[in-house]
Amino acid sequence: MRIAILGAVCTGKSALAQALARSGILTIADTTPLMTAIYSDVLFQDTSRYAEALSHQRSYDLTLVTATDLPWVSVGVPHDGETTRTAVDRKLRAVLQAHQIAHTVICGSEPSRTLSALESVAHWHKKPLPRSAHDTDWKWACNSCSDPECEHRLFSQLLSAP
Repeated sequence: MRIAILGAVCTGKSALAQALARSGILTIADTTPLMTAIYSDVLFQDTSRYAEALSHQRSYDLTLVTATDLPWVSVGVPHDGETTRTAVDRKLRAVLQAHQIAHTVICGSEPSRTLSALESVAHWHKKPLPRSAHDTDWKWACNSCSDPECEHRLFSQLLSAP
């Protein structure tokens, strides 16, 4: 199984990749050429990298997108900042959705991110993670499932509320 972890700077990609590697999942990319294309677009309005990057992205079995809910920590690079991180996150989600690349948004603290990612892997394998010795049915609560379609419906409903 090939897993790609995508997200803006300081969204926990490397920590999640390390946690998944400790769990025995071996083929993990904590970024892909798609992130280079996204940054080129956001920072320089250069869209020339998308075709190849999108083709490459489709080679992964599972795409995880790390949310921007972790505190911002400067990494000291040009265009560093919360504004850029937010713009990159929005562009990434829009590109994935526009090109119908299935993905799961991973958010929360490091332990809950790892569990959510492992649940996504289990869902992909169609083998649910048991919650306890007495609770083995597949469950994925919608308010924390990280399904981008659910997230889109939730935010669309919130924006349209009076």
